[in-house]
Amino acid sequence: MVDISSYALTVWSMGAMAALMLVQALVADFAGIRVAHKPGSPVQADPESFLFRATRTQANTNETIAVFILLAIVGMLAGAAPVWFNYAALGFVVTRLVYATAYYANWPLFRSITFGISLAMLAAMLLACIRVWLF
Repeated sequence: MVDISSYALTVWSMGAMAALMLVQALVADFAGIRVAHKPGSPVQADPESFLFRATRTQANTNETIAVFILLAIVGMLAGAAPVWFNYAALGFVVTRLVYATAYYANWPLFRSITFGISLAMLAAMLLACIRVWLF
């Protein structure tokens, strides 16, 4: 059995992402209820609409979460450098939280910057895995 005790921060980050995803789902649901949006019908593409921004925040997180989970699992099982890997995982969670906040607040430039940083955190996790495989 693989000892993942040195990856406690990565495991915590996975739990934090689950909590963030739950909050994003609730925000999107309550935003829809507030404007009497009919469930199942498309949300109008309007960046000024909070409902649109809330649903896009949730959808974007759904697009990146699988990569994060796969990298977290592979990295822990492969024995990626724990310090680097843990901080990259935590960095992903923090930037996703800031990204969501920026999207909700309608700050497009800041949102884009934090999205880019979150992708860089995923790239750091991938590089930590590749480093194990190559060296």
